[in-house]
Amino acid sequence: MGALDGAVVVVTGGGRGIGRASALSAAAEGATVVVVDSGVELDGSGGNPGVAEGVANEIKAKGGKAVGVVADVATMAGAESAIRAALDGFGKLDGLVCAAGIRRDTPIWRMTQEDFESVVTGNAKAAFNVIKLASIAMRQNRYGRIVMFASDAGLGSVGASNYAAASEGQIGLSRTVARDV
Repeated sequence: MGALDGAVVVVTGGGRGIGRASALSAAAEGATVVVVDSGVELDGSGGNPGVAEGVANEIKAKGGKAVGVVADVATMAGAESAIRAALDGFGKLDGLVCAAGIRRDTPIWRMTQEDFESVVTGNAKAAFNVIKLASIAMRQNRYGRIVMFASDAGLGSVGASNYAAASEGQIGLSRTVARDV
């Protein structure tokens, strides 16, 4: 018996890093996991769309239940496909882990507007998109848990003003969502 037996959990950024570890951990505790990842590299470039399915296959090989979803949750359409995969595929949504994000570190005097916007979008807006949709399903079920990952970069981090802004945005978002729901 695991702590998450019977639960359905969506993990954004589930193909690599902390998201991957979260997906594997949730599965080990008995959850059915929707592994969501766009497959891009840490800086948001290029990518491998097979990483989400790879983690889902790893979970299934260990006897768990999982599905991989290739989606960019920084878009509302991508976030909707992630949440829909849980609801349509498994009938409910019990948990959401927001681990999707990108980094483009560079000193402020060299940072482009695109560098700033892509990181804020890929981190804070991505979290907003999936939380908005997940909160609707969770409120209808009168149950749900949301876990967000953010950084302490907002306290000051050399060459990461974009990441600092995104992280502080996520922290404020999580505090307000907690009060809303």
